[in-house]
Formats: sequence, C-alpha cells, structure tokens
Amino acid sequence: MKRGRAFRDDSLTTPCRAGRPTGLESVVVPYFRARPRPDTGSIPGPVRTCVGCGARGARSELIRIAATPNGSATVDPGAVLPGRGAWVHADLDCLTRAQRRKSLTRALRLRHEVGEHVWEQLHDHVMAQCAPDSSMEAGRKLMGTR
Repeated sequence: MKRGRAFRDDSLTTPCRAGRPTGLESVVVPYFRARPRPDTGSIPGPVRTCVGCGARGARSELIRIAATPNGSATVDPGAVLPGRGAWVHADLDCLTRAQRRKSLTRALRLRHEVGEHVWEQLHDHVMAQCAPDSSMEAGRKLMGTR
C-alpha cells in the first residue's frame, strides 16, 4: 500500500499491515469544525444580528442602518433602502457598545468613520421608541376609555 496514491475512502482509514496508522487518517477529518448555530427556532420571522452586542433577534426588534452609495450611512427605520445594512437593538447599551467598538463602520464596510449625525439619529430613534406615547394617553382620555 503506497501512502501517496491512496484515493479510495476505505484505504484512507485502513491501517497498514503492521497495525500502525498510515498517517492518512487526518485527511478524512476536516481542518476546522463549524461552530454550532444558536437555536433560533423560538424567534419568529427573519433573524438579524446586532452589531452592538452580537445577539440575534427578530428583524422587527432591530433598527437598520444602511450604507449610501456616496460612502456615508443613514438610519433606515423602514428597512427599505438599498445597499449594505447593519442592525442594532433599540437599546442605549447596544448603541454605545457599537460606537465604542466602531463595529457599525466595519459592518457597513465604510472607508470613513460613521458621522456623529447618524449616532444622533439613532439615539433619537431609540428614545422615541422608549418614551411613552403621550398622544395615545390623550386620545384615550378624550374618548373616555380608561
């Protein structure tokens, strides 16, 4: 049995006549093992990864930031703008972590740093989602419900 000429699968794992391994067993084992994917079966709909914390979440829970053709970034709350996109949770901790790590610039593959106006837009968007809607309360009081 020649070492360099074995192409059949059974000859790759069969030891030589003396009972010693031939050295070709390592050919069958892959060089790297894929990391197991986290279970996303409990998340309904499309799943996206936050660039701030790295956690996976439903598309509806994250805010999209899109790269524009001129090389800048803009907040895309409707997730309809064309181009490369990055997703971040509507949480101030995720925003500060993404800004500190510069992960938004890296995820969008931008040549320049994401502008301060984009971070302000994101901050305003998060604060608008977190703040209680006073117009709904006023509407309920006007209509006489609760």
